[in-house]
Amino acid sequence: MSNITPLVLMETIVSEGNITAAAEKLYVSQPYLSKMLSRLESKYGLIFFQRLPRSVQITYAGEQFLKHLRKINDIEEDMVNEFDKIANHKKGKIKLGINPALGSSILPLIIPPFLKKYPDILFEFYEDDADSIDHLIENHVIDLSFGMAPIDRTDLFHHYIYTDEMHLIIPDTNPLYNRKYGAYTTMFPYELDVLNNLPLVLLPSKYGIRRLIDIFFARKHLSQKVILEPETIYSAVGLARKGLGATFVPVTGMHWPSFNRCNVFTFNSDIFKCDYVFTTRKDHVLSPTLQEFISDSTRILSELSKDFRFNIKSNH
Repeated sequence: MSNITPLVLMETIVSEGNITAAAEKLYVSQPYLSKMLSRLESKYGLIFFQRLPRSVQITYAGEQFLKHLRKINDIEEDMVNEFDKIANHKKGKIKLGINPALGSSILPLIIPPFLKKYPDILFEFYEDDADSIDHLIENHVIDLSFGMAPIDRTDLFHHYIYTDEMHLIIPDTNPLYNRKYGAYTTMFPYELDVLNNLPLVLLPSKYGIRRLIDIFFARKHLSQKVILEPETIYSAVGLARKGLGATFVPVTGMHWPSFNRCNVFTFNSDIFKCDYVFTTRKDHVLSPTLQEFISDSTRILSELSKDFRFNIKSNH
């Protein structure tokens, strides 16, 4: 029970919404947790939570207390990382966030080589959408993430890895489909205006790929006609292949599907592309272990990415 620090106590009560649920999550009794909270409030002479009939609501004092607790935690993390840098040892834990679709294709490429080199390193994976992963970085839950580079984030640092091509998948039921392009990856042969109000199957805006697509359409002054928003790129590809709408996909992770009876169009990199990056907080001191993981993984992926291909022929 001694591991219930003031920060853990405050964050758990906030996330659970009431003391009983927070106590269950922390494997202690409700009276015990209530007493811990009361002692904290008595120590500082403030009320951190307003007790309601079935819930609690954090007060302004509680918000400020939690903010300072997080700052203290950050200082302690930076101190440990600095000591790690001085000692230059190779033990530790890396907390990595990644989209589940990317995780299935990227993690097997970078984790085994690093563990072979440093078997004492532990990994903790958080597989979720881009919005959730960004939130985990902001709140100091994870060390870094792998994904498509966001355009409008200035509070995070992006370690560039490689540039990927973006492709448009057109099923044979679509008016843009042209039989002569059916078996090949082809440079987009039309004016971009034909994409205006094209029926699309796209992931929701919380995903990195959707952010890039939205920016592309906005910059080209095109209107979107999104008819379906599945939660995975696999579902988007499957629905597109069945003729329910076109979709955009990168090459990364897309070696498995066959695009028979589809056109697969690519774009000039100055028109539409995506950069993959490792993302960390700007104010986070990177341990030598984390720096080496970023360096090794960047080298591996930048080399392997040259051979990422769709399961179709290339028209060169």
